Amino acid sequence: MDKNNLRKKYKGLRDTLNSDLKKIYDQKILENFLGLDLKQYQNFFLYYSFKSEADTINIIDCLLKLGKNVYLPKIEKDKMFFIKYSGQALHKNNFGIYEPQGDYSDIVPDVCIIPLLAVDDEGNRLGYGGGFYDRFLTDKNCIKAGLSYSFQIADRLPVLKTDIPLDILITENKVIRIK
Repeated sequence: MDKNNLRKKYKGLRDTLNSDLKKIYDQKILENFLGLDLKQYQNFFLYYSFKSEADTINIIDCLLKLGKNVYLPKIEKDKMFFIKYSGQALHKNNFGIYEPQGDYSDIVPDVCIIPLLAVDDEGNRLGYGGGFYDRFLTDKNCIKAGLSYSFQIADRLPVLKTDIPLDILITENKVIRIK
């Protein structure tokens, strides 16, 4: 199956998740995330979840309460930049994704949480097809983590040379360390 058909399949699976079950799964993902040893890391790059994505909003709130630096992406043309987020108002971009306003940061992330539609057991991620994260992470030495529901784990995904794999996958059931 090609990437576009896989995107439709996994987005469809995610979209049909019952809202009550989604809340339970999101809470378990949050608990598994917080169970990681985060003390040594200060700079967290992540996205503001929307629609049926695994929730990052509670993770963002927890990181801020822990005194961590949180950065959210802003898309401009074919580039992605990160802006420090401390609770300021967010605005929807052309993709419907909430973005912060402010100055771009040149800070290198300690941990980057990357959106995905599916992932395989080798950490290969199926994203939305824009390549923003793969381009951004090309020269970054940081922990690359994904949040997903267990049903988003595929046997094998098609991989391009430019695709950046995950180091860690956090689901409602477990944390999988890939490297």
